[in-house]
Order: sequence, then structure tokens, then C-alpha cells
Amino acid sequence: MRPNLLHGASVIGVVVVVAIASIWLLRKPPDDVIPTEFRGTWLDRGADCRDTNAQVRITGNTINYDRLSFRADGLAERGEDTVSLTGESFPDGDAERATVQLRMQDHRTKLVIVARELSRPGPFVRCSGLNEE
Repeated sequence: MRPNLLHGASVIGVVVVVAIASIWLLRKPPDDVIPTEFRGTWLDRGADCRDTNAQVRITGNTINYDRLSFRADGLAERGEDTVSLTGESFPDGDAERATVQLRMQDHRTKLVIVARELSRPGPFVRCSGLNEE
């Protein structure tokens, strides 16, 4: 009887730990969903680095540009220079589920963003000495 009791308690303990971990993961979106090579400030081609209206800001879990405000909570697909992200988009202030694709071009010097909210997906470029003043 004693071995059965210990086995039952062990199983219950594992189930409780897994349940608590699942609840914690569901409550808090991950902070590092977007791969580091896509993060940073990107610009419309030809824009000045100081022009905040021309900037695409990408963090570990957000993309903000023009009409696109997106919070990533998962990776749908990943390739060598492409990543598809799942998460919430906030068009007109309302949250809705969406998928956004980020794609690097020209040896990772240009970025294309495919999202429903964007009529022009880029390409965007990183700030460089040529467009700083």
C-alpha cells in the first residue's frame, strides 16, 4: 500500500507542477519571440535616421510602424532569412489575432514586412552614415 501511495503522490506532484507552469506561460507573453537579427530600428528607404515617422521599431516581441502595431507571442515558421510570427495586431485600437512575416533581403541589409495593415511592405533599411545628418 505504501509504494502505491508514494507513486500516486509523485504523479499528483508532477501534474500540479505542469499545470502551474502552463498557467504561468499562458498569462505572460514571451519577451523574446522575434529573433535578434530582425530587431532594431529600420527606416523607409531614403529617410533620415531622425525621422520617427519613417522608423520601424522591432523589439523582442513588438513591431511598431505607421499603421502596424503588433505584439508577437509565437513563432509560426522560421527559415534562414524569414520568420513568420503569430500574435495580436491592434488596428483601430482593437486587438485581433494576426500573422506577420519578416523577410531579409540583399545579404540582410533590407527588411520586408508582410502584414495586412501595411499597404507598402518595404523594403526597409537600417540606419547608416549615409542617411544620418
